[in-house]
Amino acid sequence: MNLAQRMESLAPPGGILVTEYTRAALKKQAASEKADAFPFSFSDKRELTVKGYDKPVAAYEVIF
Repeated sequence: MNLAQRMESLAPPGGILVTEYTRAALKKQAASEKADAFPFSFSDKRELTVKGYDKPVAAYEVIF
């Protein structure tokens, strides 16, 4: 829960940030459902400094 809260606080106004794990899970689900595309895309990978984490967290912005 803490990471989700941190991602929300680091997201741009009106934006959504997801971790690489969330992005991978969405891609896996779309592949299993034979969906060729999401109704959204992702930005390039960003490395974010997140309070409580020693290493940067890989994140992607959801683009609608």
